[in-house]
Amino acid sequence: MTIPAASTDDEKARQLQSAELQNANAILQARLAAIIESSEDAIISKTLDGVIQTWNAGAERLFGYRAEEAVGRSITLIVPPERLDEEKEILARLSRGERIDHFETVRMTKDGGRVDISLTVSPIRDAGGRIVGASKVARDVTERRREEEALQAERRKTVEVLEEADRRKDDFLALLAHELRNPLAPLRNGLQVMRLASGDAEVVARMRDLMDRQLTHMVRLVDDLLDISRIGRNKMELRRSRVLLADVVGSAVEIAEPALAAAGHELTVSLPPEPVHLDADLIRLAQVIGNLLNNSAKYTGRGGHVSLTATREGDWIAVAVQDDGVGIPAYALPNVFEMFSQVDRSIERSTGGLGIGLALVKGFVEMHGGTVQAESPGEGQGSTFTLRLPMLKDRAEPSPGTPQDPEPGKL
Repeated sequence: MTIPAASTDDEKARQLQSAELQNANAILQARLAAIIESSEDAIISKTLDGVIQTWNAGAERLFGYRAEEAVGRSITLIVPPERLDEEKEILARLSRGERIDHFETVRMTKDGGRVDISLTVSPIRDAGGRIVGASKVARDVTERRREEEALQAERRKTVEVLEEADRRKDDFLALLAHELRNPLAPLRNGLQVMRLASGDAEVVARMRDLMDRQLTHMVRLVDDLLDISRIGRNKMELRRSRVLLADVVGSAVEIAEPALAAAGHELTVSLPPEPVHLDADLIRLAQVIGNLLNNSAKYTGRGGHVSLTATREGDWIAVAVQDDGVGIPAYALPNVFEMFSQVDRSIERSTGGLGIGLALVKGFVEMHGGTVQAESPGEGQGSTFTLRLPMLKDRAEPSPGTPQDPEPGKL
């Protein structure tokens, strides 16, 4: 029987088409294999029983096993013991034809380490559409998780700082209201007594003195508030001039003397024998040292010891105010110069004041180009506040070749 020429040609065409299709499929498979092998992600295929079938270079880099070490073994090779149920659930979902996207978990590496990964798992079907396995793409998200955790920790810290600042502000406002209200009752009573005893000069004079003290206290509180506000808004101006450290210290001791005397403290002062000149606002710098002395007087038990020592440190002068008072706990040291910060509120309330003296100290010292620090061995062991300020040279040193005054008796 003779086969028609047309049929022969059709068969050849079908064979050619099949060969071309096979060749195209081979090229596609080769390209796909190249893409998989060059991927930075770990790309793994496994059976529904969890047996590893393929393992690319990305998997080698991520998990540390070479392909010949992983292929043919169970996927539990890289699953931590506490997450085995998780892998069973993944395989169960794959069996139902589900695709799992961006599932974040933890897997083990060959050296026993752990790596955070994001998994995308897809079912693999045969020609008949039956699910026979799964392909898994694993991406290392360890660094991203660290960054997210660090960001979350920073956010929590920020929230805690803001909450603490709000709490301090609320406490401060309550204390401010208390301190401003306290003088009002004596002032009102004094006025009433003066009305009733207008003819008794002694009683009227006594009431006037009482009212003057209360008004002075209120003015001091308001002045401190205005100063700290001006410093915070960069509105404070210093009246600087060439001043002697001894004059500053003398004024500071005058400021603190009533508080030191009332508490029965012994004050010792030690200054360099030679004059020390500063470019400073005498009044504000005296206020700084006076605040430190008052602080020591307030936080030192009756009959304590307070010392003020000035020491040259190169071109700087260090002024230290030390006491043997209640001391400062280690946790409070970093915050003692902050606004609204008070180490012991009970003492603050009993002695009067808003607890912003140290904030003023820091502000004024920094405006003078200096620094201030607090030190304490701990509670009950006293404290030391040291401020450092740049000194002014007494006179310029003569440059080489500058004519000198002749010695006595020489021309």
